[in-house]
Amino acid sequence: MAGLLDIIPAFKTIPLRGKDVEIKGISIDDIPYLIGRFLILRQLAAEGKFSFEELIKRAPDALAALFACGTGERGNAKAEMNARQLVIGDQLDLFTAILEVSVPGGLGPFGAQLSALGLFLPRATETTISPSVKTDPSPSETPSPPPSTNSSAAATTAETSSP
Repeated sequence: MAGLLDIIPAFKTIPLRGKDVEIKGISIDDIPYLIGRFLILRQLAAEGKFSFEELIKRAPDALAALFACGTGERGNAKAEMNARQLVIGDQLDLFTAILEVSVPGGLGPFGAQLSALGLFLPRATETTISPSVKTDPSPSETPSPPPSTNSSAAATTAETSSP
């Protein structure tokens, strides 16, 4: 029977920009590092929105750090900067390879295991994030426009309201 000392850590190599890049994946050591630096990662996971698209939209710095961690360069600012400067296709290849190595069964079963163990918060709502932040507005809700920053409109309002 094999023990932990008999298991070779998982990795794969992918071609990227004419070089072979070794993908080590995300380990248990990387999780607190990433979540400690980027609380948005915990929020995305709790919302069930941990995807490449959401990371690009809401956490590009965290995505660059995830690329660095997944290639064995945790905490390397230069590696993170290089990851940010890659074209989107290369970034998607990196993301896919890191997930394949880190979570070989896929994110769905992995998330289900974590939920079964109670390790992730339930889907985030406006009360679990902040009372003033809505995370999932209903389709019938129309966002209100931001307050006007037009100073002439403010001056006109002030003039008409004075006695």
